[in-house]
Amino acid sequence: MKPIVIITIAFVLLIPITVFAQSYTGVLKLDSIPSNFKEGGIITFSGTLTTTDGKSVSDATIYIKDDVDFGRDTVVVTVTTDKSGKFSATWKAISRTSGSYDFYAIYEGGGDVSKSKSVIYTVTVSGSGPANSDLSSYSESSQYSTA
Repeated sequence: MKPIVIITIAFVLLIPITVFAQSYTGVLKLDSIPSNFKEGGIITFSGTLTTTDGKSVSDATIYIKDDVDFGRDTVVVTVTTDKSGKFSATWKAISRTSGSYDFYAIYEGGGDVSKSKSVIYTVTVSGSGPANSDLSSYSESSQYSTA
């Protein structure tokens, strides 16, 4: 009887115990952006980060990037989500020598929420002088939290 108990205990101790953490798929929504701005105009980037089951993701770092063809995408603004998963940041439009901006938001993932990327919005910045903007709300900081 004793050998059976010892073998049973040994067998139980050799079974690996695996604990799986719950993981969620992130859903990143970047609100629509007008397609044309004048140089100096203020572009507002806002949106939400949730999970597929609708839970808000708070204190998450969101990068607003410009999709660069054949190169490394440029970070335009970095922002943190509030307790409701919302974010908002502004950027003073700068014209380019050629082409347009292709803005998108990306969450690199972390904790128990997967990486997520928004749709891309193409924006042309031209000329000079503020248009589609409210300069009184412009933030010199490249980071703005709605917390």
